[in-house]
Amino acid sequence: MYFDQGAAQEWAQLYAEDGEFIGSGQRINGRETLEAFLAGVPASTTHRVTVNHVIDIDGDRALCRSSVLLLDNGVIVSSGRTVDKFAHIDGVWRIARRSFDADPTRPEGSR
Repeated sequence: MYFDQGAAQEWAQLYAEDGEFIGSGQRINGRETLEAFLAGVPASTTHRVTVNHVIDIDGDRALCRSSVLLLDNGVIVSSGRTVDKFAHIDGVWRIARRSFDADPTRPEGSR
């Protein structure tokens, strides 16, 4: 939600201070850099929806695998998979590392 709304500070706060985002040709490290990155991306009417979460918790660490759908005007325009590594820091779960892999696109008319 924060990403699609262009809420850079709120989005960056979801990450650990040294959190990392990898995906769509980007590798971004650190909360300040994450915030600066999103500040340069305009808010849009697209929505990223995550589904089918599988979460494994081990003490102060967690791993979440999920599917991501990108909607534009209610139509799915792309999809992919996300692997999130979380860390429980000072009583708050933060994203330590988010890795996104887009699904390959199919040629027009194929199934």
